Amino acid sequence: MTEGLRVLIVEDSPDDAELIVLQLRQEGFDVQARQVEDEAHYLAALLEGADLILADWSLPRFSGRCALQIMREQQLDIPFIIISGSIGEESAVEALHQGAYDYLLKDRSARLGPAVRNALEQKQLREERRRMDVALRESEARFRRLAENAQDLIYRYTFSPQRGFEYVSPSATSITGFTPEEYYADPDLGLKVVHPEDRHLLQAFSQGDIELFNAPLLLRWIRKDGTIIWTEQRNTPVYDEQGALIAIEGIARDVTERKRFEEELQRRDRILQAVNEIAASFLKPLDWEAVLQTMLARLGEATNCSRALFFENQRREDGELTARPVIGWTAQGSLPLTSINQMLGRSYAEMGFGDWVERLSQGQVIVGKGDDMPPQLVGLRHPNSISSYLTIPVFTGSQWIGFLGFKDENEDRVWSPMEIDALQAAAGILGAALERRQAEQVLHKRQEELERFERLMVGRELRMAEMKARIQSLEREIEVLQRAVGGAGE
Repeated sequence: MTEGLRVLIVEDSPDDAELIVLQLRQEGFDVQARQVEDEAHYLAALLEGADLILADWSLPRFSGRCALQIMREQQLDIPFIIISGSIGEESAVEALHQGAYDYLLKDRSARLGPAVRNALEQKQLREERRRMDVALRESEARFRRLAENAQDLIYRYTFSPQRGFEYVSPSATSITGFTPEEYYADPDLGLKVVHPEDRHLLQAFSQGDIELFNAPLLLRWIRKDGTIIWTEQRNTPVYDEQGALIAIEGIARDVTERKRFEEELQRRDRILQAVNEIAASFLKPLDWEAVLQTMLARLGEATNCSRALFFENQRREDGELTARPVIGWTAQGSLPLTSINQMLGRSYAEMGFGDWVERLSQGQVIVGKGDDMPPQLVGLRHPNSISSYLTIPVFTGSQWIGFLGFKDENEDRVWSPMEIDALQAAAGILGAALERRQAEQVLHKRQEELERFERLMVGRELRMAEMKARIQSLEREIEVLQRAVGGAGE
C-alpha cells in the first residue's frame, strides 16, 4: 500500500505486537502501529483514528470482546480482526456476530496479509456504497426539482353535450408527438395513444369509476413515433347538477425516466445484495465451481439479463491470448448458448475483439449492442433478437485474468452507472477470491513439499540406523573370529 496503514493493536505482549507489524510489512503494508493493552489507552487511540484494529480476544486487563463492543458503541467502521493464542469456536462465532471481520490464531497467522486486504476491501465497498447512496439521494432530489418544473400536459375532455377534447395544452406535442389540433380533430385519440394493455383503465373513467380519481394513475402511452412512455395522470371528475359525469380535467406528466430510474435502482439494490452474499460465500470453505455458478446466477437474476458468464484468459502455444469460457448462467426461457463452442481456442483477435485486450487490461468496462458484435461471432446470439452486452474486467492484484460478461437478448438496454459500479464491485470480489485461492493453492503445495521432505528425511534416518546396526553386528562377528583365531594359535 502506498499510503500509511494506521494499525491499532490490542495486545499485552510487545513481542507478539512486533511480530504482527513485521508480518504486515512483509506483506507490503506501510504500517504505523500503536499497541495498547487497557481500555483507557484504547479509547485514546480511537480518538486519534485507526484504519485497522487487531486484537487479542483475552487479556489480563482488557479483551477483544470489550474492544469490539466499544468500537460498535462509538459507531466506528474500522475493520476488526481477532488474533489470539487460542479462541474457542463459540467465541469466534460470537466475535463475527458482533462485527469482527475475521479471526486468526497466532500460531497460524499466515492468513494475516490476505485477511487484512480483504477486510480493507470490504470497508472500501461499504464506503463506496455509502457514497453511492448519497449520490442516489442527490440524484433523486435533482429529479424531483426537474419533475416539479416540467411542462406537464393539461387537458379537459367532455362527454356532454359533445364528446371530445375541449382543451389540450401545447406540451402535448413534446410529450406525445401529437399536436393539440390532432386531439381536437379526433375525440378517440386519447384512447388510441394509451397502450392496449392499459386501455381498460382509461375506459373505466367514462364509466364513473370513482376509485380511479382518488390516486395518480400510471399509464403507458404510445407516442406518434411508436416509442412507449410512462405517464402519471391526476384526474378530477366534473359532474352536472344531476350527478352525471360530463367531463374530466387532468394533468399528465411524463415519468418514463422515473420508472427507468426505479427499475435501475431496484436492479442496483439486487446486485449489491448479491455482492454481499457473494463476498460472504467466498470467505468460507467452498466448492469453487458451485460458488462461481451461484455467483453468476445471482448477478444474472439481479441484473435481469439473459446470460452471465465468466471468461478466463489463457495463452496458446503460439503466444496468442484466448478467452476461455469457464462457467456460465442462462436465464429461464433463453435458448442454450451452444454456439459458445465457437470461442474455444480462438484468440481475441480471431474473434474480432482485438481491441478488447488493451481496454480490458486497463480496467475499462465495455458496453455494446448485439449488432455491434463482430461477424465472426454473429452466431453467438439468437437470430433477430435485440441484445446488448456488458463486459467487466477481472483482476487478481494488478494482473488482468479475464472478464465477467452479461448479455440481454430481450431489450436494447442502457446499463446505468449504478449497475456498472455494483458489478465492478462484484468483479473485484471475484478477483480477490481468486487471488486468495491461488495463495491457498501455493501454500498447500508448499505444505505437501514439506511433508514429502520430512518423509524422505525420516526414511534416510531409518536406513542410517539399519546400517549402523549392521556395522556393529559385523564388528562383533570380527571380534569373535579374532578370539577364535587367537585361541587356535595357542
